[in-house]
Amino acid sequence: MWINLTGGNNVINLALELAAALSGDVARLYYVQAEDEIAERCVRFTAEDGYWVDLPIMPLAFGRLRQVIIDLLTERETLSLSDLYSRLRSEYWDLSRGLDSEETLREEYLKPLWKQGILTERAPGVYTLGPQWELVRPYQKALEEARGRRETLEALCEREDWIRMEEISFPN
Repeated sequence: MWINLTGGNNVINLALELAAALSGDVARLYYVQAEDEIAERCVRFTAEDGYWVDLPIMPLAFGRLRQVIIDLLTERETLSLSDLYSRLRSEYWDLSRGLDSEETLREEYLKPLWKQGILTERAPGVYTLGPQWELVRPYQKALEEARGRRETLEALCEREDWIRMEEISFPN
């Protein structure tokens, strides 16, 4: 499933991005970079470079097991389903308690990552990181760093000039 964010307002686009992050069924969020309305109408016929802008589907809660899967694929580049299952069960037994079979791993963990393009299946049962991971990785890294610092929005407002804090007073 692809979601075109071009025509929606901010509320609709946020709802679509949230649906993409929560469902794991959306493969692509994109925006059409068109010169005018007439060019936007031709969106399904174009193949021009730069016409589409891909937006990363940011997982709200990546989960520790999915992060381990990505780390293992980063380390080894490709892994078969059986090797991945074996490593998870032996090295990460505490995280993989719910994995009772390779099929469970494929359906509940690998398939949603595949649908989002975070990983690809090079050959049947052989996985590697996918093109969407390159879009998501910088944001995921920044999010992990922020979590590590336990930074608050107030502290971020004091440190950065691109964000500001405003307080709204409500009558009692």
